[in-house]
Amino acid sequence: EIYHDGSYNYILSPNAHPLILEGDELQLRAVDNDKYLVGTHGEAVELYYNNSKKFETTNTGAAVTGNATISGSTTLTGPLIFTPVSRTISGGAITATASYHTIIGEGNNHDYLDVINGGTAGQFLTLKSENSTKEITVRDDSTANPGNIKLDGTTKVIMNYDTITLLYDGSMWCEIGLATDN
Repeated sequence: EIYHDGSYNYILSPNAHPLILEGDELQLRAVDNDKYLVGTHGEAVELYYNNSKKFETTNTGAAVTGNATISGSTTLTGPLIFTPVSRTISGGAITATASYHTIIGEGNNHDYLDVINGGTAGQFLTLKSENSTKEITVRDDSTANPGNIKLDGTTKVIMNYDTITLLYDGSMWCEIGLATDN
C-alpha cells in the first residue's frame, strides 16, 4: 500500500508481511541526490553520512571509515592489526593521529622526542623508529622541558626494530612496554 497522508508519504506492508524490493542494486538517496544507502547484489552494502561512505560490507567482513564508538563489551576473534602512520619529529614533538606510528628525526637525523600532541584518555600508542640507523631518544618529562612523556627511567633509545608502547592518561603518555631488538 502506497499513500500520502497530507504530510508524509508511506509504503506499508500490512499484516506483518515482509516488504520486498528486488533489483541488482538498491539505492536510497535524498532529493539532492546525496546517498544514504547503496546495496549491490553479490557485493557491498554501503552506508553514508552526509554523502560520505562510513560503513561498507566486504567479502571478509566490514570496513569503517572514521571513528567507531562501541558501547558494551566487544569480542575480537581475529588479530587486531594496526598499519603504521609515519611522523617526523618537529621541535621535539609529534602529533598522535593513530595507534601505531613510525617516527623519524628532523632531516632524517638522530632526534629527541619530548612531547606527543593529541590523544584521548585510555589510548594506546606504539612508536617505532622509521630509520634503522638513526636513533630516536624518547625523554621523560623530568628531563625534557616541556614534556608529557612518563618513562620507567629518564630516557629510552629506539632504533632498528625497537618499539615503545605508551598509554595516555589524559595529560601524560605513560610507558607500558619497551621491546628492543638486541
